[in-house]
This record gives sequence, C-alpha cells and structure tokens, in this order.
Amino acid sequence: GEPIPYAAVCFDGTSIGVSTSEDGRYYIETRDTSALTLTAGILGYLPSSARISPGSFTELNFALQLDPDLLDAARIRPDESYIRSILKKIDENRERHDPELGDPWSVRIYSKIELDATHAEWLVNNRLFRDVLKYRDTSAVTGKAYIPFMISETFSDKYHSNDPPVDKEVIVSNRISGVDADNFMRQYTGSYLLKTDFYKSTVTLFNLDVPSPASAYGHFFYNYFLVDSLDMDGRKSYCLRFHPKKGVTSPTFDGELYIDAEDYGIRSARVSLSKSSNVNWIRHINIDSDNRKTKDGRWFPKEEKLFIDFSIAVSDSSKVLSFLGNRELHYSEPENNPIPFEVLRSSDDVVINAVETDTLWTSGRPVPLSEREQGIYDMVDDIQSKPAYRTLYTIGRSLIVGYLEGEETKVAFGPWAQTVKYNSTEGWHIGVGFRTTKFFHPAIRLTANAGYGFRDHLVKGGGSFEYMLRRDKTRKLTLSGSYDYRQLGQGTSVLTQPSMFTSLLSGRSGDKQTLIRDFKLEYEHEFSQVFTGFLRLESKRVYGNAAVPLIMRHNGNADSSVTVNQIRLTGRFAWKERINRGHFNKARIFTRYPVVGIDISSGIRGLTHDDFSFFRGEVSFDWKMPSGVFGFGSIHLDGGIILGEVPYPFLKLHEGNQYWLLDKTAFSCMDYYEFASDRWISTRYEHNFDGLLLGRIPLIKYLDLREIFTVKAAFGTMSEFNRERSRILPAEGLSTLEKPYVEVGAGISNIFRVIRVDAVWRLTHRHPDPGDNFRITVGFDVQF
Repeated sequence: GEPIPYAAVCFDGTSIGVSTSEDGRYYIETRDTSALTLTAGILGYLPSSARISPGSFTELNFALQLDPDLLDAARIRPDESYIRSILKKIDENRERHDPELGDPWSVRIYSKIELDATHAEWLVNNRLFRDVLKYRDTSAVTGKAYIPFMISETFSDKYHSNDPPVDKEVIVSNRISGVDADNFMRQYTGSYLLKTDFYKSTVTLFNLDVPSPASAYGHFFYNYFLVDSLDMDGRKSYCLRFHPKKGVTSPTFDGELYIDAEDYGIRSARVSLSKSSNVNWIRHINIDSDNRKTKDGRWFPKEEKLFIDFSIAVSDSSKVLSFLGNRELHYSEPENNPIPFEVLRSSDDVVINAVETDTLWTSGRPVPLSEREQGIYDMVDDIQSKPAYRTLYTIGRSLIVGYLEGEETKVAFGPWAQTVKYNSTEGWHIGVGFRTTKFFHPAIRLTANAGYGFRDHLVKGGGSFEYMLRRDKTRKLTLSGSYDYRQLGQGTSVLTQPSMFTSLLSGRSGDKQTLIRDFKLEYEHEFSQVFTGFLRLESKRVYGNAAVPLIMRHNGNADSSVTVNQIRLTGRFAWKERINRGHFNKARIFTRYPVVGIDISSGIRGLTHDDFSFFRGEVSFDWKMPSGVFGFGSIHLDGGIILGEVPYPFLKLHEGNQYWLLDKTAFSCMDYYEFASDRWISTRYEHNFDGLLLGRIPLIKYLDLREIFTVKAAFGTMSEFNRERSRILPAEGLSTLEKPYVEVGAGISNIFRVIRVDAVWRLTHRHPDPGDNFRITVGFDVQF
C-alpha cells in the first residue's frame, strides 16, 4: 500500500516510458497506436501489466508484489561526489550543447498550442456551447475533464547567433482559432513565449525562475539519484532522478534527466513543478523534451511538450474554473548558415510574416492533426459567430483595456474607471471620453476626454493624435495636450492614480493637486529590441492655488502660473526584454537583466514671458535579481542634477504617498511637497523571502504567505540659487535632504493570492507625533 518511487512504467514493444516520482505517480501521453500494453516494474518486485484503450484517458494504478526468488538486497547509492561529477561534466560541455551558445544556426519549428477550460459545466449546459460536449477530454496530468476553447498551429523559422547577437523567430504561417487572428496572441504562438533551456542555471517560465537540475550548482536545491545506466541507440546514458531538498522554498522541479555518458549532452528531460513550490496561479507545469544528436556532434532540440495548469485554487480537487495550456514543438535539423540580412535588421524578437500556404498545412506537419483537433477549429469558429459570444467578448475586453470596446468597434468609450471620481479639490467629477481603434484607421489613433468638477466649476480635458510611422510599430509620432489637475510628486502606481476606486479610498489625498496645462510633441524610435529613444518638445504651465501657491520672492504676491518650455531626450536600454506588442501600444513584460534609462532635458527661455532656462539630467537603474534559496530581490536606483533656475514645482519632488494604498514607487511615510532637490540620488530595495520562514510554521505554511522586507532612501541637495534667489518662493514646509531620508518596511504578501499588507517605519526626519512616523499600506501584488 505504500508508493514505490523510481519504478519503470513502459509500453511494451516501444521505447516510450517514464520513472515514477518520489510518491509513485506517473503520467504518459503518446500518439503511438501500437502502445497497447503498459508494464510497471522495479528490481525486487514482480512486473505487472495491463491493457489500455487508445484514444482515451485511462487511470491505471499498479500494486506490485515482492519477488520471492530474489535475495534480500542492500541499496547501494552512488557516492554523492560521483553524481556531482556528472553535473560538473554537463557544465563543462555546456558551451558545446547549449543551443544558445556556439555557432549560428537556423531551424524550422512547428508549434501547436491548445488552451482548455476545466470545471466549465455552465458552458456545456448553455445551448450556445453545447457542441463542445463532443470534444471534452481528460488531462493525463490532473485527471480532470476539460473543454477546448482555442487551438493554433504555427510554422516559424528560428535564427540564433551570438556574434552578432540575434535571437529571432519569423512566423512563416499561422492558423489560430478562438481569438482574432490579428490579436497580440499571434506573436506567442511560436516557441518565443517560454524557453526551456536546462543548460542555463535557471529555467525562466513567465516571471518565474526555477533552478535548473542540470546546473553544476543544482545540488544546492536537489537530491539526486542515479536510477540506471541504459544503452540508448548504442550509446550509454545515465538516468538521473532528482527531487527538491527539504527546506528549499523557492520553486523547484521534480523529475529525471537522461544524460549521454560519452559527451554529457542532455538526451531528454521529464520534469514537473514540485508540489512544495510556493507558486501563484500555476498549479502544474510539466515539460517533456527530447534532443537529437546532430552532424556536428551536439545535442539539439528535437521535440518538446509543455503542459501548464493556471488556477486561482491550489488543490486539484477544487471546482474553481481553471485553464490548461498544452504546447507541442517539433524542430527540424538545424542548419549552420549566416543569418539573413532582413532578419538582422528587424528590431523584433518575433517577426510576423504569416501567409497561408496550402503546401505547409497539407504536407509540412511533422505530426498530422487528429480528427478531434480539426473539429476544435470548426467548433470554435462557429461559436465566435454567435451574438452571445460577441457580447461576452465585449464585456471581457472592456474590463481589461479600460474602454468599452467591441470586437470590431471603430470608436471605444472610456476610460470607464474615470467616469465618476471624487477628490478634495474638484469635489465630484464627471467625465466622458473616447478613442479610435485599428478598425477606424490602422496607423492613426485619436483620443479625447472632458470632465467637470462640481466644486471648482471648471471644465477640464485633453486629447491626443498618434501616428504609427512604420508597420512594424517601431516608430511613432504623438501630439497631445491636456488641461487637468495632477498630483505633482506622486508615484506611478496604478492603485494611487485618480479613478472611481481610489476616490473611495482617498484619505487625505486630493488636497494638494495642481492645475496643469501642457502640450507635447513626441517621437518614439525603437532602434532595436534593446534600445528605444524618445524625442519630446514640451510646454507645461502650472497654475497656483491656495494649497500650492506660487509666491513671488520680490513682492510676496501670488503669481497665477509659471511655465517651462523644454526639449527632452530619453533613452531606455533593456537587454533581452520580452515585449507584448499590441496594435498601438506595447507592454514591457520581463527581462532578467538590468534596465537602464537616461533622461536629458533643456529649458528654452523666451517662448513665453515666464519660462526658464535650465538643464536637467537623470539616470535610472532597475533590476529584478534572480531567485535563489533566500528568495529574490528587486532594486531601483535613480539620480540626477538640475542646473539653472527652476521653480519648485519643476524641481525633483521626492515621491510621497498620502494614500494608505500600496505604491512601490513612492515613500510610504512621506507627504507630497515635503522634500525637493536639484541634485539627488534615491534607492528602493525590496526582498521577497518567498515563504522562507512562514513556510515552516505548522498550519500557517499551507496559506503560502510570503515575507517581504523593504528599505527606501533618498539624499539630495539644493543649490543656493534655487534655495535663496529663485523668483518663486518654495512651498511652505518644503525641505531639502542634506540629511538622508530612510524608511523601512516589513510585510506579508500572497494573502488570498493577490493582497499585500506592509508596516512601514520612518527612521529619519521624524515627526513629533510618533503616529506620523508609521503607516500601514494595503494593496494588490500579483506574483507567480
């Protein structure tokens, strides 16, 4: 009745099989129609066999009996140094076998992706979706029934080189059902989305870094077992089983590697995300990859299957709706040819050049579509044509993009979250707005909004004109203007921006807003995936008010406004960053490397009667550090200088936060207009221990809570001119930071998977009232 680890489970007459995990579990999926009898066995037990039914899900459990003819055996475990020597030799041969190292290559990839939903009986019982019943299936990993809702196939050409650095995928042909074919999803239908390179020290899945079991440092995270040495294709191979060590709270794998014993290349990998991994939203990750030996002697990918189970719930027994992703990749034999010039000049990691070619779809597939898979195409296309589906699509899309926007709408209305809002300056504010979509014009987007405040009795608003200068979306021209209230010296968190939601949680906020009129002409040029530049011409007029007055030094009277006219040059450097490209916008998703930004601006004097001449330069550095045994950290550094006279609204107003909502980009215990500088440096460091302590406390550990420590500091000075002789007096209470400002915080995240609570203490520049030096912040913090 106890689980048997490392037992071999194989289909008779084939080479298809796996070893059971530490708790005796296994799963196998195969297209081989000759696989009819499954046999389980291990030394010391009698083998057991059973017949299976092809084309359906089968749950098959074996109870092995002890072999009475065998002598009692002593288990001999290889010396740990011997296993470490295998890992070391894998690392020594990494440069030879790692696909991302060595000579340039190109390869044709066929990928197939299927997305499914579990526990969706409410869809099945709806007349609209009744056809999906005939395509219901059961996952071999979870044992749960699911309903398919999207399937895609892609032929792409992958190019890789280290000199010059190239890692690009050109989508040659694509078929996708379930979403708009022009949707951003198309760029993720190839192999780009998830790269499973076990030769790296970590395997990156989304924003999740999992230590590689093939790394020379894998023994810090895993216990290894040399299960067997086999003869495979006439070559000796090691079967290396691994399990996460006790006490390791960072995400880990559980599975086995087959290592060639002659040149120490990875022949295949069968891994799954370990149950002990403290990971949000992902319940299962399973990777089955096979490599082939090429003519030049290295092991190169042949095929890979990836399974992911996305769910809010942790347990498989939960009835919560979850989503399953299945990706299947097949690689052709790699060719060592120079990278074509048209690929080199492209700035995108994924180039969409998809055209429907009948030859590819009729004879190019390495694995033919099953009758079920072809039926999914037809079913989903039919469902998309139903009015009820389009209504659901409109509601879902509007919630995501913030505008009321249908499937092929030319004009979208919103942002709906700013239709009604409240703050101390304007009182109740009612607004309306719109923006055009790609169906209005594929290269032009118009945006406009207007609003009225019932306390200040002012009409505010703005608009923009965006023009995509190139079809590849690497060059963009934007003309915009606005006349509205803003909070200067505020962080950039979405939670603290004005909306109907923050109006309910505003606290003391909204009483120091400033009316600003600005115009901007911006040119964006993406020189490469790595470097993007912006050239801006800006004119910004700030109006004083009772809360934030503009007092003239020479006579003590209040000035109505001050203006800055400037030319601004901004650059952003991000190595190997993943970008989600929409039609007009792009979202920067993730990079494991630091992101460096530079911002230079110069004030132009004489365009208006009250403008200023100055120079401002600023440099920033952001890096999410790789995960390890003690969790992971993220650091932000920025520093800058302002030369020349600048009114205090245009100084560096150190970011404060008067909300009790979480804002990682601001100082939690600092008020607006409390500190300003014209020479400064500031830093923020946050360390997530990933449940290192809470994950060891009985009962508490099942909540998957995570400990967080933060420290934020700022130091700055102000020139004598801006302090003593500028024409506009600094605001009352505005101070400098010759003495550094420091605050620290401790928090708990992953509460119900999304909520985070921090306690923050102000260590310097303390207020007389101790209560003003401490703050509790609450917010959403979504992490894997």
